[in-house]
Amino acid sequence: MRRTVPALLGAVALLVAAAWYDADVAPTLRQAQALPFDQRQAEISVPVGLGYITAAAGVLLVALLVRWADSRRVDILYALAGASCAVLGSILWTPAGASYGTPPVEAVTAGGVALCLVGLGDLAIRRHRSGVPTSPPLRGSS
Repeated sequence: MRRTVPALLGAVALLVAAAWYDADVAPTLRQAQALPFDQRQAEISVPVGLGYITAAAGVLLVALLVRWADSRRVDILYALAGASCAVLGSILWTPAGASYGTPPVEAVTAGGVALCLVGLGDLAIRRHRSGVPTSPPLRGSS
């Protein structure tokens, strides 16, 4: 239980950071697209680079927290919450975004995909280590 709480808080922190990036940084980057090329490069190079570094660090953080938690419940929660966040943007915002010009939630979707893959990956590793065969052995193929 002591390791489960930090793992869940790490996932929430990743999704909150992604929502902040989508709400505050991404609109500024979209506005900078209208600038001339030389000004645009100066305006967006640092925020885009920091966004990529932060996203990679977030994915590594949640992967380490899942392994450290060592809990099947955390794996399942990561997979379910990640899948929900991954499809939530396309379910809720894409039709509205097409009509009203509101962009879909991109960083939250990417964070959700990362959570889902980390949860499923840890479940697969856990199953492999438990010795449960994933498929029956082939017979008579000598």
